[in-house]
Amino acid sequence: MTGRTAVPSRSGPATADEGARTHISAPCWIAEPADVLHCTEPPGHDGDHYHAYTRTQWPRREGETQ
Repeated sequence: MTGRTAVPSRSGPATADEGARTHISAPCWIAEPADVLHCTEPPGHDGDHYHAYTRTQWPRREGETQ
C-alpha cells in the first residue's frame, strides 16, 4: 500500500490533504404541468422555469412556492 495515506477524521474542517470539495445545490424541481420535466434552475430563481437538458421553458404559476 505504498503511496496511500490514511483518511483524516471528518470531525473538523477539510484540509488540503482531503482535496477540494464542491457544494452542489438542489435544483428548483417544480414540475412542468403538461410533462414529466422538472425545473433545473437554482432554488428561488427569477422568471420562468427551465429544463436545461431539453431547453424547455414554462411560466411560473401564480402562488407557486418551492
